[in-house]
Amino acid sequence: MLTLENKQLVVPKDGIYNLTLNSTNPYLDLFFCQNRKYPLFTIPNDTLIVYIDLDLSKNLQNSIKYEGKTGLINDYYREKFTRFNYRDIAIPATNYTSSSYSIYEGAKKIDSLFNEEKKFLLNYKKKSYLPPWFTELEKLDLYYHNADFKLGVIFSRNDFNRENTKANDPYFNFLDSVPIDNPKAYLSIHYFEFLISYFYLQNIEKYDTNQIGFARAYSILKINLPNILKRLSGETRKLLLAYQFSWINFQTKIVSQTVRLDSLFETVGNYINDSALVIAVKNNRNAQNERLENKSSLNKGEKAPEFFLSDLNGKFHTLKEFNGKLIYISFWATWCSPCIKSIPKKNTLIREYGNKQIEFINISFDKEKDKWQKMIKDQNISGLNLICNGNWEDILKTKYYIQGIPRYILLNKNGEIIDSDAPSPGKKAELIRLIDKYMNLKN
Repeated sequence: MLTLENKQLVVPKDGIYNLTLNSTNPYLDLFFCQNRKYPLFTIPNDTLIVYIDLDLSKNLQNSIKYEGKTGLINDYYREKFTRFNYRDIAIPATNYTSSSYSIYEGAKKIDSLFNEEKKFLLNYKKKSYLPPWFTELEKLDLYYHNADFKLGVIFSRNDFNRENTKANDPYFNFLDSVPIDNPKAYLSIHYFEFLISYFYLQNIEKYDTNQIGFARAYSILKINLPNILKRLSGETRKLLLAYQFSWINFQTKIVSQTVRLDSLFETVGNYINDSALVIAVKNNRNAQNERLENKSSLNKGEKAPEFFLSDLNGKFHTLKEFNGKLIYISFWATWCSPCIKSIPKKNTLIREYGNKQIEFINISFDKEKDKWQKMIKDQNISGLNLICNGNWEDILKTKYYIQGIPRYILLNKNGEIIDSDAPSPGKKAELIRLIDKYMNLKN
């Protein structure tokens, strides 16, 4: 079986099988085969042919061959993955974000990792042909990913370790040489992720740290909009605005929130003078509104959807095995700052309840298992830690109506919904009242 973008293709025998993907830009993804990951770089309006020999006696990695406009690019990524033994440089780079390194020492280590990848690209280019447009894109992607990661280190350490690095700290001097408005980088996803981090940094002391979900995302964008409009121009500005508004659309939980976002979008309409982008943003908005109008959450008393997820030791768990206990589910991810900020308060809550009849379950939407395991160890995250394998993330987001994280759900002893948008650990008094009320009820 082959899996890509949560689509599964069953291959019962030798033959030719087709899988269609929606793509508007060059994009690197992975496909899974025999429990291993392999690169798949695609471009719009192209047919990529992948030959795979599924004979278990042979080396699958060596048997894969690509043909098409991006065939040579996929060969590059396959060799790169083999050379570095990871798909995402964030996995080794995360090792240098802990407080065992100063922020300056960590930054140097991170720079060295990205320099190794750039060196690999240049050496590969000497021996094998790569399209010039791709080589430039890969250089830009590495450059902005590096800059974005160094910003993310500070945001994470401020959240995890309660450090307080200010925006005027000399650490950020490296930004003086980073091009902010760079139309040449418009195809780089890491460029736009860097821009979001960069503008977030400019007003880092103005945000309400108690906000989560839509309220937080909306507030941050509203505060940063004047700076975005001033510092960016042309395609860069249009694409970033469209990207941010589309993303925040999916954080909405009630129709009134989309109305607020619509009002903010109207204030920047003159800057997105591209009918295709405006239509794309509005289509995302309408699709989200339709979901919200039809149903936005599980109702009290409904049976909670089942899951089958693995823990740190690879053991699989189902919801029904906790019948007879209250269940407090936290949906989270290692890249979610509000999720991480809540960990100490949740750990305290778990200690206070001890062995009482309540199970605390943390369900992660992380793609990289190594990062998830490291975070649990570093932050000493209490409770039962589970991760979504395969397409379980999409299944649970759909069945539990999850638009953003963190998301907390409280179930009764029969596995039925008490509150599908339960109080967070930060609202301790409110949450304890709710838990104690149902803990004391007789079945």
